[in-house]
Amino acid sequence: MTVDIMQPRITSRTALVLGFLVVVVIAPSGICHAATFGNTGLQTSTLNTENQITAGRFVAPSGGTADSITVYLDFGGDYDVFKIRCALYDYNDGTPALLDTSAELQVNCGVICVDGWRSFALLNHASLVSGATYDLCVWISYGTTDNAGVRVNSGQSGNFTDYQSATYGVWPSTLTESTLNGFLMSIYCTYTPGGTTGAPSRRRRLTEAPGQSPKPELSLAQAGYSHDED
Repeated sequence: MTVDIMQPRITSRTALVLGFLVVVVIAPSGICHAATFGNTGLQTSTLNTENQITAGRFVAPSGGTADSITVYLDFGGDYDVFKIRCALYDYNDGTPALLDTSAELQVNCGVICVDGWRSFALLNHASLVSGATYDLCVWISYGTTDNAGVRVNSGQSGNFTDYQSATYGVWPSTLTESTLNGFLMSIYCTYTPGGTTGAPSRRRRLTEAPGQSPKPELSLAQAGYSHDED
């Protein structure tokens, strides 16, 4: 039996081959695959960032829709429960302005507390503009006994990690910077390409009301939990 694979749209054909059911699905042309910007590399030093909004600043190489932020988190201890969220800020007029936020992840170090990459889905799928600058942020609650933080490397010219000390809670509409020049954080944004170039509109800034935080918590699986095997 011959399977037609020359269709320009999604098609499905089935055939019995040696007793097995074979399903052929042809994807249409023009589908946009996910892309990333930020730093996907694993840095070597841990920066404890409890009750601090920590951000990596990066330029989007193309326009599109922001889907998630992924960050490498380090934990030390076996007692505290940490609350963690991510957010996307627009940095195109010199003041970081809130564009999008994620749901909350709770990590219970008394149950499982392993270093690893965590992915946080963005709730509003903010639009990205090619060539625009964005702050990819993570916020971790305070631990009374244990430590939690992010991975960074110093001596990276042209990269920035800025942070604002703040008790974990509602994302501020803008950030007060305390820039660590030359620090590169292990954090990146996954997005779906497709959009325009030019200056982004600041009219789409997000303001999070106190009643909106925290968002429903994520499980480790929903957050894309993974860890190194060292």
